[in-house]
Amino acid sequence: MASRCVTVASKERATKLLCPRLPGVGVVCTGMLLLAWPSIAFTDQTEATVTAETAIPSAATATAQASDRASSGKHGSSGKHGSSGKHDSHVDSCSNDLDCQLNGECIEQGSACPPVGPGPCSRQCVCDPGWGGDDCGDLQLEVGEIAYGCYPTDPLTCDYSSWGGGPPVWDIENRIWVMFQDEIANHCGLSEWSYMSTIVRTSSKHGPAGPYKKDEVVLGTQSHNAYYVQDPKSRKHLIYHVNSGTGGKAEELTGCTNGTTPRRFREELKRRRAPRPPRPDGVGDTTCEEAHDCLPPVIHESTSLSGPWKRVEMRGVYPPQFPTSNGGTRIRGALNPAPVIFDNGTVLALYKVNQTIWAMRAPDYTGPYEAIGEIFHPFAQGSFTEDPATHVLQEDPTLWRDARGNFHALMHPLGNGTGRGHGFSYDGVTWHWSDPSHRGRSAFHASISVEGKTIPIGDVERLRIWVNPRTSHPELLFYASGGQHQPVRADGVSRSFTVVQRIRTSNAPVRSTVAAVQPAPRLRTSHDAAHTLAPS
Repeated sequence: MASRCVTVASKERATKLLCPRLPGVGVVCTGMLLLAWPSIAFTDQTEATVTAETAIPSAATATAQASDRASSGKHGSSGKHGSSGKHDSHVDSCSNDLDCQLNGECIEQGSACPPVGPGPCSRQCVCDPGWGGDDCGDLQLEVGEIAYGCYPTDPLTCDYSSWGGGPPVWDIENRIWVMFQDEIANHCGLSEWSYMSTIVRTSSKHGPAGPYKKDEVVLGTQSHNAYYVQDPKSRKHLIYHVNSGTGGKAEELTGCTNGTTPRRFREELKRRRAPRPPRPDGVGDTTCEEAHDCLPPVIHESTSLSGPWKRVEMRGVYPPQFPTSNGGTRIRGALNPAPVIFDNGTVLALYKVNQTIWAMRAPDYTGPYEAIGEIFHPFAQGSFTEDPATHVLQEDPTLWRDARGNFHALMHPLGNGTGRGHGFSYDGVTWHWSDPSHRGRSAFHASISVEGKTIPIGDVERLRIWVNPRTSHPELLFYASGGQHQPVRADGVSRSFTVVQRIRTSNAPVRSTVAAVQPAPRLRTSHDAAHTLAPS
């Protein structure tokens, strides 16, 4: 398939182009995924080529805005005034698809629109299945269920604490759904997660939503934050995670029951949680992945979902610390990686650095990985400083693409007044943030059904979105929880579990499904980091 070329009105919008340059205008390639490295376009529909040296505002954004300007020129300035310049009764809720958070399309609505009527027309967001609201920013969720584990008040039908995982995958060989999840070893509770986490393979015959049962331990202690993805190029199954999975990080606790940690003397727990001295064979707490100080994510690979699993040897040279950026804050590690892998093997992943979300990329899953930079600004903040108010404090990202090739992300908020927001991007590099504090509401609300009652959930972590491969729509949201609060107490009661909430979808796009809600303020688009941080 040959690439198509479209013009963009600004030369600054595109550099290092793969299409011929035309006099006086910039040119952006569209069509198939661009294979150039390190200059990569991370999408395969109407996107800009993004250089590794400079983060360039998405040319697709410029194209959409140019289209909007052309449209508003037909019906008056910004679509809100007629050709006479007088104010008309119609009101626009959007000017382009970014105002719909890329969860829908900004489309002219009304019986007065051409060719039926003479206009003027109002522009409204028409949302994709699974999303609602005037700005398509409300994820439409059913009440949640336990996918793996037990609710704290349930009868003790399981003797473990789980802490999320996924997304699930269909095992075509065994005709079963498989989901890799975190589980605390020795029947202990989440209070011992930092040194007793394992990754287990679970399976379900009921469908991708589960419930799931445990098959076996795939990676022993210490391994945490399992995130499954398949490489389309090699067809290998990959588990991205944190920590090395080699054991020896700390002395494991025994005597736990029912997925909880019993009450013990504080000093005893403190001693057990302390890292062990380095072992003579070099295995244990000496690697950078245990200290979270290195960029390349830890990955295990297998040709079968049943294993065996092998640690991936990464290509590239990575310093223990990155160059100082982020407002002078020390930059550490690659926690909670959330990858998307393209047909040509290119990897884009979001991850956590210093309680903020960054992006990294690689030509294939073996590396070398390079940091793109921090990607989200709060509303009305245009640069990063040492002030926490200039950062979106989040962790545990989940990353996916929609049917149009756009990128989306949900995270777990860490504070600073940040709620459950939604990130979106045309190209995976230039991101925009739907700030809940400015919007007036969160992107979604978590709940679970317990004994016939719907209970709101406050603790929502390790998020994963499952996209139905047949429809390309997100249909399931998984997350780890302890209920109202993070279950990190060693009290013999606190237990963690994995929740699934179904996303309400339909065959037809939907208008707003949120009643009696004031229209959200127009979002101000945020730009990605000022420059790429490439390891030297």
